[in-house]
Amino acid sequence: WRRSGSMGRADFIDKKPNTVLIIVAAAVRAQNYVWTNNADAAVKFAAAAQLKPADAVTAVKAFLDYGLR
Repeated sequence: WRRSGSMGRADFIDKKPNTVLIIVAAAVRAQNYVWTNNADAAVKFAAAAQLKPADAVTAVKAFLDYGLR
């Protein structure tokens, strides 16, 4: 559930550009999953965030309203 962006030290980014690419690609893939598989994303989010399933569904639906794709 990445909503606040990512940060990295300049020296790390310079030394490990492929690692940075993998991290960014994974974040994009996960966010796209929320858009294309809402119900399953809510199940996974509930487990990861230790939420009640209904609360996770509410959060995912809210994200679809305000999230930027």
